[in-house]
Amino acid sequence: MKHMHKTAAYVAYIVTALFLIVLHSTAEAGKGQHHPGANCVCKGCDNGKDLYGKCEVVCFDKEVYAKGSESQDYCKK
Repeated sequence: MKHMHKTAAYVAYIVTALFLIVLHSTAEAGKGQHHPGANCVCKGCDNGKDLYGKCEVVCFDKEVYAKGSESQDYCKK
């Protein structure tokens, strides 16, 4: 019975660690530097006006959102 308890605790630890790794990697994948060559608009980033350019430049450390109904992918100030 002790062996089963240790195994369950080990599996729970591994699952938690993998969840945190996946959560972190998906958040990082959305930053502008991970979209090389794609066009983006940074909403409100140029003295309150939209700034257009390459995602890796205008949205470097910001979360990039899919364009949806917009003309291109975007990030927010």
